[in-house]
Amino acid sequence: WQRMEKKYNRRVNIVWIAVFVLCFSVLFVLLSYLYRPVTTSRENICGFYAEKKNTLDMVYIGGSACYVYREPLAAYDKYGFTSYNFATDAMPPQVIRYCMEEILKTQSPEVFLVDLRPFQYGDLYDDVTSSVNYKREAPIRNVTDNMNYSVNRAAMIENCVEGETAAYHFDIAKYHSLLISLITPRNWGYITNRHPMRSKGFHACESVEELYIEDVSHIKEKQRLSEEMDDLLTELLEYCKNKEQKVLFIVHAYQISEEDQKKYNYMEERIAEYGMDYLNTNDYAEEIGLEPSADFYNRDHVNLLGADKYTKFLGEYLVRNYTLPDKRNDSAYRRWTQEYKEWNGRMEEIRETLRLD
Repeated sequence: WQRMEKKYNRRVNIVWIAVFVLCFSVLFVLLSYLYRPVTTSRENICGFYAEKKNTLDMVYIGGSACYVYREPLAAYDKYGFTSYNFATDAMPPQVIRYCMEEILKTQSPEVFLVDLRPFQYGDLYDDVTSSVNYKREAPIRNVTDNMNYSVNRAAMIENCVEGETAAYHFDIAKYHSLLISLITPRNWGYITNRHPMRSKGFHACESVEELYIEDVSHIKEKQRLSEEMDDLLTELLEYCKNKEQKVLFIVHAYQISEEDQKKYNYMEERIAEYGMDYLNTNDYAEEIGLEPSADFYNRDHVNLLGADKYTKFLGEYLVRNYTLPDKRNDSAYRRWTQEYKEWNGRMEEIRETLRLD
């Protein structure tokens, strides 16, 4: 009897230990999510997690150019396919394939759009940190600190961060002193790391900067990327090929330089070697109708008026070249129609202000 009692007590202890570990783990994860600052990047990623499973026909991955150029709800209203901008500030190129892996956990998009600017800007040297831009802490944390804890997130950190990684895995170490998070209602809304993003990852730029846009479409020379950038592009292309996933690699229209164009010419050639799609929208500036005096926020980003034009051009391009369904008459997507109406009402006020400017 004593042996049986000891055995029973041992099992009870194991159960209690397991319950304690489980409760501690859940509490730790929830506190980590609570302490994370609510930024544009966090809104976008947590908004993606809030989307219903297998409801997105296209996902756009990249940096800030993604989330200011393309309006998913406007594309739905005009063309009927659903989409989302999975975009963070200054997204570095080495994280893109992990972002795709994260998306594929819950969505089965017909096509991914991948922003090529991270590869073009990745070569630029940062005088403050004495490193190339894509290795800086902030751009990486814009992604890792906003994703769910998972094996994929852990792999991203181990493969994308140079040096000590513990503070990236356990980001609460960075944010635990932000006690204001505990009394900020907005932060509590993100405690599960899921929060609806009504604009589907779009953020409107609300001011105007007049630019001079040079036509560089005649530049046919190619400028090889740095060895690091070239290797990262190859890794991404290999990943997409192995996944047999349709991908459109895209360049946003902006105040492009001749040097930039040469880099993109090189990337176009590399992408073609893998039989994948490429689109440089700078070559279609006239067709898009972008006005340098009215449609830009700065040299790298459009404002809302420019986003309207870009979204229309890209939507027509996508429906011509890919099999994207029209879900506007599907009752399961009625909420998209309602969200468009609410979102467009807010955007009309901004458009009017920009037109007056």
